[in-house]
Amino acid sequence: MQQIFNVEVSDTDTSAPVLLAEASGLSMQQIKLSMQKGAVWLRRGRKQQRLRRAKKPLNLGDELVFYYDPEVLSQQPLTIELVADHQQYSIWFKPYGAFSSGSRWADHCAMDRLVEQAFDHQRPVFLVHRLDRATSGLMVLAHTREMARVFAGFFEQRTIRKVYRAIVHGDAERFVDSVMLEEPVDGKSARSIVERVQVDSAGSKAEVSVELKTGRKHQIRHHLAHAGHPIVGDRLFGRGEEDGQDLQLQARFLAFTCPVTQQPVSFTLPEAWRISL
Repeated sequence: MQQIFNVEVSDTDTSAPVLLAEASGLSMQQIKLSMQKGAVWLRRGRKQQRLRRAKKPLNLGDELVFYYDPEVLSQQPLTIELVADHQQYSIWFKPYGAFSSGSRWADHCAMDRLVEQAFDHQRPVFLVHRLDRATSGLMVLAHTREMARVFAGFFEQRTIRKVYRAIVHGDAERFVDSVMLEEPVDGKSARSIVERVQVDSAGSKAEVSVELKTGRKHQIRHHLAHAGHPIVGDRLFGRGEEDGQDLQLQARFLAFTCPVTQQPVSFTLPEAWRISL
């Protein structure tokens, strides 16, 4: 059960874990672990940030907020993999089930936090785009504010080429030659280029390549389902749990002009992590 504990600091000689343990009834060990996982926030004036250090000095009038959800805190981080490191930015493999970013309840299973830990806290990490929790594949993360601003502009201006692979129901015959799908998503224009890559021997499933020309929420899932070929494992637009598989959608390829060297670069997901028929 979710609970929120608010504590106003009236005694600066008492540490945050002690104050929160008294307010919540939880042990000091549970509190410290929750702090490490990003469930405790410090409000100081208009600023609010996660509080991870148990010994951080507190000021009179500070407010501690503990967002306690034992189910969220019990989740185990998944293994992420470094694909390419360009110092000011890096490319990572996000597995199915990993979050792109954390919530107020925790961030220990989120890509930005996991990358920060992977670099031993030696670099800041800025999220510049997201993948749905159910989507696996390539993600770009920035390591300076300037690089984050540049990449945010790339994604907003659609100057990054993004290609996905999906396993869909049906033989996807209509996509033997590439087809532009333009069904609006949530009332907004949306364009996806779809082409069949291969089909299974029974003709019941196919692998398709999808290049995004716009970036609407759930765009690929919406377009393929509307075209009569929902993605295998899609619980939102397809058959969901009936498939007995996770969502078979993956960010496979990224290409853009490197903001450091000004040279074209591209990144393809290594074969070991690819979905396939």
